[in-house]
Amino acid sequence: DKLCAKFVQTYPKSELTPQILFRTAENAYFIAADLEKNLPQEDAQRGPKILKAYAEAGVRYQKLVHGYREFSHLNLARLGLAASLYRQERFQEADAALTPIAPEDFKGDIAQGLPLRADCLLRQVPDSWEKEADAAKRETYLDEAIKLLKVFLGNNPDHPQRPEALMKLGMCYQLKAEPMEAGDVRKEVLTLAQGTYVALNQKYPDHALAPQAVVEFAKSLIAAGDLDGGIRELAKFTQPPLNASPIVPFAALRQAQALRTKGKAEDAVALLDKTRKQHEEALVKSGPPRDAWAVHLHFQ
Repeated sequence: DKLCAKFVQTYPKSELTPQILFRTAENAYFIAADLEKNLPQEDAQRGPKILKAYAEAGVRYQKLVHGYREFSHLNLARLGLAASLYRQERFQEADAALTPIAPEDFKGDIAQGLPLRADCLLRQVPDSWEKEADAAKRETYLDEAIKLLKVFLGNNPDHPQRPEALMKLGMCYQLKAEPMEAGDVRKEVLTLAQGTYVALNQKYPDHALAPQAVVEFAKSLIAAGDLDGGIRELAKFTQPPLNASPIVPFAALRQAQALRTKGKAEDAVALLDKTRKQHEEALVKSGPPRDAWAVHLHFQ
C-alpha cells in the first residue's frame, strides 16, 4: 500500500495509475475479508473494524470507477465496489454499482456479479404488499432477480455459485407466490420453486445448502396445498443423513406447524418435545439466530 501510494503521488498522470489504484483497492478488500474471517467473535469491536475495512475498500474502488472510465478492468472494479458495499449492507448502492453492466456481459471473473445483484434485490423486497407501492416494488425486484439468476444459471453450468443461485431462485418464486390468490397461477409459480430445489439436491446432494433445499421444497409443497407431501419431506430430518443437519430443529418446527394444520396436534407435541430434549441445550449455547429456535420449541 505504501509503495502504491508513493507511486500515485510521484506519477499522478502515469498510464499505470488505474492499475495501481485497482491493486490498492484489492489489497483493502482482502484485508477486510481476512478480518471478517479471523477476528475473534468475542472482540467487542469486531463489527466496527470489519465495517471500516470494507468501507475503505469501497472508497478505493469508487475512486477508480468514477475517475478512470476507460480502465480495461472497469467491470471487475465495479464488482469489487459492489462487494464492498454489500458487506456494509448498503444493498441498493451495491446493486447500482453493477447496473451499468449488461446481464450478458457478466462472464468469467465477473459472472458472480449476477447472483450478487439478485441477492441485493432480494434484500430490498418489501415484507408487505398491502400498499400499492410496496406491491409494485416487490414484483419489480423479484422479476428482475429471477431474470438475473436465470441468465447466470444458463451461462454458467459449472460455476461454484450455482447451488446458491438455485436457492435464491427458488426463494424468489416462493416470495412471488406469497401474495397470489389460490389457483393455477400460484401453483405454477410454486412448482417452479420446487423444481429449483429438486435440481439443487439432485446435482449437489452433499452441498451445505442441500438440507435447506429440502425444507424449502417442503414449504413450497405446503404453500401449494400439499400438506402430506410437505410433512413427508420434513420427516426426512428424523432419519440419516438429514438428522445430523444443524437445521433439524427448524425442520421440526415447520413439520409441527404442518401437523397442527392437518389436525394432528398430538403428533406435533411429541415431535417438538423430542426435538427440544435433543437440541435445546445446544441451541441456547449457540447464540443468535439459532437460540431463538429453542424459544419456539417451547412456544409451539
